[in-house]
Amino acid sequence: MANIQISSPFLPSFTHAEGSLTTSWVEVLPASVVPERRISLIIQNKDAAIAIEVVLNNSTSTATGGLNLAAGASISLDNYKGAVQARSASGTPIIHIAFATA
Repeated sequence: MANIQISSPFLPSFTHAEGSLTTSWVEVLPASVVPERRISLIIQNKDAAIAIEVVLNNSTSTATGGLNLAAGASISLDNYKGAVQARSASGTPIIHIAFATA
């Protein structure tokens, strides 16, 4: 299992959301809108057995593959303002999104 590391100083707070995925692409977080600045983004696959795919800054209609996020794994990004799409390899795993804005 991966560790989450935060390097951005002075985070005011995180906004959290989660939902179930299917095998179809779905936008789990829209691109940020000016003047919002995301300074930290964490994506976690909360399922204990099912992997998910994550696409950053792409249209769900053209997404053909993405980053594989193993069961229980997470990824963190600093200063990412684009959209996030995801889908599961099978079943309906839970994805958790947390982000901080400035």
